[in-house]
Amino acid sequence: MTGILTRLLCLLVCLSPLACAPTTTPSADPAPPPDALRVATLNVHYIRPSNPRGIASLPDWARRQVPLNTAFQSINADIFALQEVGTFPCCSQNGANPSLDWLLSQNPAYSVAAHGPGEVFPQIQPILYRHDRVSLLDQGYFFFSRTPGTLGSPGYRAGSYPTFASWASFRHSGAVVHVVNVHLDVTSWDNRRASAALIGHAIAPWLDAGERVMVIGDMNSFTQTRPVQTLARTLTVAPVRGATFHFYRGLHLYGAIDHLSYSDGVTPVSPPRVVRGRFAGGFPSDHYPVFMDVVLD
Repeated sequence: MTGILTRLLCLLVCLSPLACAPTTTPSADPAPPPDALRVATLNVHYIRPSNPRGIASLPDWARRQVPLNTAFQSINADIFALQEVGTFPCCSQNGANPSLDWLLSQNPAYSVAAHGPGEVFPQIQPILYRHDRVSLLDQGYFFFSRTPGTLGSPGYRAGSYPTFASWASFRHSGAVVHVVNVHLDVTSWDNRRASAALIGHAIAPWLDAGERVMVIGDMNSFTQTRPVQTLARTLTVAPVRGATFHFYRGLHLYGAIDHLSYSDGVTPVSPPRVVRGRFAGGFPSDHYPVFMDVVLD
């Protein structure tokens, strides 16, 4: 019955020409200017090996591999922030990371930042970067909790699942930018609000020093809600239009929850773009990639 209702909902919603994903593979053209950086974000969706079916299952991961790589390559970002990369649960796992290992094997021009051994660094929120375009200077993380430096610490609300920010500092043509990759708690408004305040506190030393900062990722919050508006007190939040989450069905039922924000010294050369549609015939995730081309002044 659930499948029938879902298909009926899709049929009804798709009476609007903008409400469902196109069926053709989308393109991220045109390419950015030579001096610009393309910065992108995508929630890849966890893999749960115990799930027999559905988006998190191993059989579905086998179907998502090619669409994910096609999406990744079509964006052709210089810096690509990813969330929910690998198996669930998140934080201290070691060994194989199927999503990350797959992308790196297919894209040798990229290296991985905001990532390290599982006993000291969370594994599922890496930042991939083109090592011929930018160089990695530093990396780190902080959890959205009362003990942000403690690996795997739960959120502010009792019983909350751990969520966190990973970050990496890059140099491009002599300029340095700090990229903070965030994933706010989907289950708790209080956690999202407190997490946004913690982000502001964490990036304050960089901003006070006049350094360039970008905060991007899955914020599970609409533009006009308090978590995003808290970031807007110190950063410019780029105007992402339309749906970035589509229920793994291509359904566009509400506005963006994936966002890109930036400080002084980072100048967009075009508005942010959501790349909607199926890639190589399938969806890589229940989110769409979002990217923006910027120059470092």
